[in-house]
Amino acid sequence: MFQTGYPLHVMHGYVIPAREALEFSRLIHRVNPEMLSRIEMVNPARRALLPYAALVLEHIVRIARPKQVVISALGVREGLLYSQLPASERAKDGLIAAAQELNLLRSRSPRHGEELSDWTDRFMASSGIDETAEEKRLRRAACLLADIGWRAHPDYRGEQSLNIIANAAFVAVDHPGRTFPGACGVLPPRRPRRRRPLTACARTCVHAHARSCPRARRDAARRLPGVGLDAGRAAAMCR
Repeated sequence: MFQTGYPLHVMHGYVIPAREALEFSRLIHRVNPEMLSRIEMVNPARRALLPYAALVLEHIVRIARPKQVVISALGVREGLLYSQLPASERAKDGLIAAAQELNLLRSRSPRHGEELSDWTDRFMASSGIDETAEEKRLRRAACLLADIGWRAHPDYRGEQSLNIIANAAFVAVDHPGRTFPGACGVLPPRRPRRRRPLTACARTCVHAHARSCPRARRDAARRLPGVGLDAGRAAAMCR
């Protein structure tokens, strides 16, 4: 992430092309160990293990030949705990469960998020707009998270909500997916203001949207990345 300038420091769901992962792993396990000790982004206790992990990753990619490498923040410990949950808990959608928890903790009226979700269900059903199962769950998550930034000043409420959602400990969603409920909470300011540089979360919203949307990719080819583009416009690029 640091090497490529990726704006969001959330490991879970981070996707790397297999070729880049292979090149990076070869670089890590062949570099001078003294150089690894200077990598501040990695816990000092784990720096000495980086070459071994990189060697394992190189062999996995070389033998399995995947198209992409997807990073998971969960491991054997979480898998063991998950296996001991009741079947009813394992059947829950992890994204929706996390959104419901944030809604309960931070919203003025948690019931409003549920009512908004039900209302949009009826609206989508009556509008005739096609919606995939993944789009539906993202819309539901956006409704549940719609009011979590209400304590902030109105001029910064949308930006704070975006920061919370983009960096939240969600596990059942990828990076482009988490930007959708985040972008839904970004509203234009009430009065014109001088444009400020995009925050890291807003840049991630733009970056992820551009990767997942053909129209955004075409538009990106005709402009410099990030110039004159705010988070509100990024949320409306496909409307």
